Amino acid sequence: MREVSGAFLAAIANKTVKIAELYILEMTHGVTYRYTTHSKDKIWDAGNNIYTAIPMKRGDISYTTNFEAGQVGLALSNISTDISADVNNNILERAVLTIKRIRWEASYAADEEFTLFKGFLDIDFDRRTLNLTLKSKFANSNVLIPRFVYEESCNYNLFDEMCGLNRADYAYSGTATDGSQMTVIDSNRGVVYKVAFDNGDVNNPIEIGDTISG
Repeated sequence: MREVSGAFLAAIANKTVKIAELYILEMTHGVTYRYTTHSKDKIWDAGNNIYTAIPMKRGDISYTTNFEAGQVGLALSNISTDISADVNNNILERAVLTIKRIRWEASYAADEEFTLFKGFLDIDFDRRTLNLTLKSKFANSNVLIPRFVYEESCNYNLFDEMCGLNRADYAYSGTATDGSQMTVIDSNRGVVYKVAFDNGDVNNPIEIGDTISG
């Protein structure tokens, strides 16, 4: 049940209520973006978070009574470069979006807001507008688990007969002679090893005259 303040209800009854919507986009890597439909940025919630005013268009919210997933379409314009990069890197996959409605002229209180919808995102991005289809959390039952599939570790040891790699192809050898550091250069791979001489430093075991191989 959605509970709102008496002032909220009175404003509705008097047809003087001033509504704004808040959009809280929670990414899978821990970053949260906050937007509002209000004409100016809005500071709201217990954390005094800033909700950025950007052009957006929301479709009708569908609800169901038979446990099928409801959904709503949302278009965001002029999004930040940060979220644009997240879209291009596919980080928005399975992000969660919460839509709240608030009485914007009031100071924050829990009964001055209510949640319209919360769900997971399907994304379409055309470099100018971020088009989101928000699906109810019931839709999460259709998600492949686990999200990432990993291969089993290799059963062979490095350079053994089953591995197939030749140890000699990855070997290097050199002798410390003079100067301040030794550089081993492979004819095919270029510089493969570089180490400074100890110059009396007990933490560096390489001294002039030592032979290094690996």
